[in-house]
Amino acid sequence: MIKKDSIVLGIAVGLIVPIIAFWLYYLYNFRIYSPAFFIQYVYKTGLIAPILTICLVINFWLFLLSIKKFDLDNLAKGILISTMLYALFILYFKLR
Repeated sequence: MIKKDSIVLGIAVGLIVPIIAFWLYYLYNFRIYSPAFFIQYVYKTGLIAPILTICLVINFWLFLLSIKKFDLDNLAKGILISTMLYALFILYFKLR
């Protein structure tokens, strides 16, 4: 069983939460279109980087919450690692 304050759990949370936020963005703004059309649209128009950046704001909030309120430093490290992975992904889309 994974401990509550572990880097692995932080990485998992940090990778999953922005994906959930991305799909919530889709449901809120583009639900009349298919998910495939939405992904193709944001990729072709270059909106994928700004949308993912907005989704990472939730990771920032979770990072601060895990450090300040719950004193879960290893969880925060994992969230930070996954945020950096997303940052590299976003940088790729901004530079292409």
